[in-house]
Amino acid sequence: VLAMETMADDSVYIGTQRGLFRLPLGGTRLEPLPLPAPTPKAAVWSLMRQGDVLWIATDGLVALDLNSGTMRVDRTRLG
Repeated sequence: VLAMETMADDSVYIGTQRGLFRLPLGGTRLEPLPLPAPTPKAAVWSLMRQGDVLWIATDGLVALDLNSGTMRVDRTRLG
């Protein structure tokens, strides 16, 4: 486990060397959440919740919309 972030509903998102997983409240099994191509099982180094978005630091920066469940790669250039 490289990163963990608890949501308002007490579910937990877990970043590992083998991708992103979600543990629902009261759940006993991790749900794999494939990341956008080209690397759906890339290592997740960091997680940060900002409002209704979970930011995922992997080979790039991915935004997970917590309301719709959709992911998008953030192509904002920094610096």
